[in-house]
Amino acid sequence: MAKVNILGVQIDSLTQGQVVDRIKEHLAAHQRLMHIVTPNPEMVVAAQTNKIFCNVLNRAELAIPDGIGLLMAGDYLQMDIPNRFGHRELQMALKAMVVSYQGLLSKEFNVFPERVSGVDLFYCLLTEIPGLKVFLLGGEGGVVAEAVDALSQKFPQVNIVGAEEGGIVAEDGVGAEDENVIDQINQAAPDFLLVSFRAPAQDLWIDRNRDRLKAKVAMGAGGTIDFIAGKQKRAPSILSVHALEWVWRGMIEPRRWKRIWKAFPVFPLYVAKYKLNMIKSQP
Repeated sequence: MAKVNILGVQIDSLTQGQVVDRIKEHLAAHQRLMHIVTPNPEMVVAAQTNKIFCNVLNRAELAIPDGIGLLMAGDYLQMDIPNRFGHRELQMALKAMVVSYQGLLSKEFNVFPERVSGVDLFYCLLTEIPGLKVFLLGGEGGVVAEAVDALSQKFPQVNIVGAEEGGIVAEDGVGAEDENVIDQINQAAPDFLLVSFRAPAQDLWIDRNRDRLKAKVAMGAGGTIDFIAGKQKRAPSILSVHALEWVWRGMIEPRRWKRIWKAFPVFPLYVAKYKLNMIKSQP
């Protein structure tokens, strides 16, 4: 299975169907918990200064590219640009950026076959694996209960064995109610544990407790529970196609602009710097 290095974060180059197949194989031959992370540009930026978080992302059994920015970065970082900076080389560098954007418009990328979002993967699993035992963890203000109702209506066959907000969880992944929460999860023994504490807390929490959890698969998936409950609306397709989901999120949640800043323009700047260092290291 190919891993792609995006600024030091190793991400799997898989289609959603291939990810589902890997999960099915693990469920059939379960030995220990499978940790799935869903890196996006914001998380990759955070990993540049949070080495513990970076190590957790790289320890996970699966890391799926949840962001068009990662697909564009993957293609851009693999492009051959000579270690010289004349007129021709500048043209090649500009062409590389144009080709990256053309991939966005055509939805055809070379390094990553497609974006695999946490919420889309979760819905696909519920469709592909009837009777999958699911535990929802996260959300605030009763959102997780609303998510249970929404899932029950959308997927009548869903087998929700537990749902819990989880209390306050710090950025280092330590929760005030961990003992009680882990006990509830272990009593339910879910096939799939969906953790929605936001990054980096959710993935640090899973990694910290992975040897204590009696779950077969655990995935940190940001605001997925809010999406399921309908508390957050997904961006219109016209914005998604042009990688402008961040504009939509900023419009409906102005408090997110600090986080959006990390994804754009900070992430492209990191990618450009990383590529420059790659070019300079060429013989």
